[in-house]
Amino acid sequence: MRRILDRARHYELEVLVSLLLALSAILALHRVPRFAFVMWDDDIELYRNPHVLPLSLEALRWMFTDVAQTQRYIPLSWLNWCTLDRLFGMDPYAYHLENVLLHAANAALLFWLIRALLALAERGEATGNGLRRNVAAALGALLWALHPLRVEATAWVTQERFTQSTFFFLIALIAYLHAVGGERPHVRRWAIVVAVVSSAASVLSYGISAPIPLILVVLDVYPLRRLRAGPGGWWTRSARGVFLEKALFAAAPALVGFVTLWARLHPVGIWAPALPLSAFGVFPRVMQAAYVVAYFVFRPLVPVHLSPVYTRLIEFDPLEPVFVLSAAFVIALTLLLFRVRRRRPALLAGWVCHLALMAPTLGFTEHPHYTSDRYSYLAGIVGSVLVAGGLATLWSMKTRAFVAACAAPVVVLCVALGILSARQAMVWRDSESLFRHVLAELGDHPYRAEIDFRLGLAYLDDGRRDEAFDAFRAALSLTPNHRGALANAAALSLDRGKPEDAVRDFTAALRGQENPFYRHGLGLALGAMGRYAEASRELRRVVEEAPALAAAHYDLGRVLLALGDAASARRECDLLAALDPTLARRLLEQLDAPR
Repeated sequence: MRRILDRARHYELEVLVSLLLALSAILALHRVPRFAFVMWDDDIELYRNPHVLPLSLEALRWMFTDVAQTQRYIPLSWLNWCTLDRLFGMDPYAYHLENVLLHAANAALLFWLIRALLALAERGEATGNGLRRNVAAALGALLWALHPLRVEATAWVTQERFTQSTFFFLIALIAYLHAVGGERPHVRRWAIVVAVVSSAASVLSYGISAPIPLILVVLDVYPLRRLRAGPGGWWTRSARGVFLEKALFAAAPALVGFVTLWARLHPVGIWAPALPLSAFGVFPRVMQAAYVVAYFVFRPLVPVHLSPVYTRLIEFDPLEPVFVLSAAFVIALTLLLFRVRRRRPALLAGWVCHLALMAPTLGFTEHPHYTSDRYSYLAGIVGSVLVAGGLATLWSMKTRAFVAACAAPVVVLCVALGILSARQAMVWRDSESLFRHVLAELGDHPYRAEIDFRLGLAYLDDGRRDEAFDAFRAALSLTPNHRGALANAAALSLDRGKPEDAVRDFTAALRGQENPFYRHGLGLALGAMGRYAEASRELRRVVEEAPALAAAHYDLGRVLLALGDAASARRECDLLAALDPTLARRLLEQLDAPR
């Protein structure tokens, strides 16, 4: 007991720093729990997803077998959301609060990870200093936690899978360092179990952490020094054992990678198939990847004008200067760091980790692709570790006064980043705020038509029909063949008593692709104009193609009644009785009403 109390007192400062880091992250995002869900995937994946239900055997079966809903294998994220639904219902406060708390926990865990890495890097050196490690690790973790690039993952409920995956990822790394770098055998045995289980939980939460086996190999080289360069150094018996143990960590990434790739190549529902190499070749994919890698090196230095949508990779020429320079930068930096690896092993290790953690976000199977802020959530850890390492190295070379003078600007920078994060978070408070911000950032880019359409849907969801109509018309002014905007504008025109406009827009929406709901609207619009014969033809097509659509049977019965064909209308009433008894009774009342 005395030994435990002594160790607890030894870590009092570290525990206090961890709590302060967590509180700092919460302070920057304290308004987020009061935010609403947004119609930017939250609707598809959460509050309108029929599969996110309180826990049951059927729900468990779905979440561990489905890849159609999101084209990603994320069973533990589904499990988390279904658990929240069981406890709190579909209340956005609970989902946002958990996301913020996970981010706060990640800030504290990152402090412990950096501290452990610095201790291992200093092992065997006479300059080891606990205070130095604590200060450097705290500043590195604070820079990461308060950076505005963290906001997208922490203020957007759908992307809680990033914070959840990172939570288990950090636990896995800390446990691994204790398992292979610790001195007490019983701790090492339990630590390796925790590392394996946590790494699997991370990948099953979201595949962004799938490169974890490679990250562990890098740590084995530096700072653990379990693998050493030199003739045969990678192929000794002990080295083979190091590689063999990574099989324990590779099982979950292999499963998630295979299932996710299969889902991308065999899309269902709303998802389009991945472009073949004939449409988007190997060279453009490589240049896109180089751009993404370089982008996330420099983007953290300029954390302004952030947006959920960046249009640079929607259409591009791989020989544009920015892509050529990005590829040259990646190649040159790799060669330079490899050349100085003996003097600065931490830099090469950090760069390899950055490349590995960026791999799932490079868009090799996606076009168009987007350099979304959330992609820096996990990869951004590398930069913070290197900053902390730089501060610790500086401290070992200079006086404390000099280091304090250098650390002060870092503290000021953290405060400024926290303020920027708090402002950026407000973009996500509701769908209207989000889409208006995106429109402001897009300027005149044609992609704004898609955002105008989504803004119209958000207005429609709030019952603001006039503003919704204006948003749909704005989308159509940029993309006249936008089928969703056409159909919704047509439905609103019909409600406004302008069936001729509705007929025009529904007809345009149906051009080139059949949709029973759009054709149903066309039938209603024709009926409103008194063109009953045409309306009956359209509605008959709907009930033939979608026989379970009760409203179409009801409206067809009404149109047939208007044409004087009571017998056919009664047949529709009989069919409707099995689909929707309420609508069947309503139609029957019209059939039996005196004329």
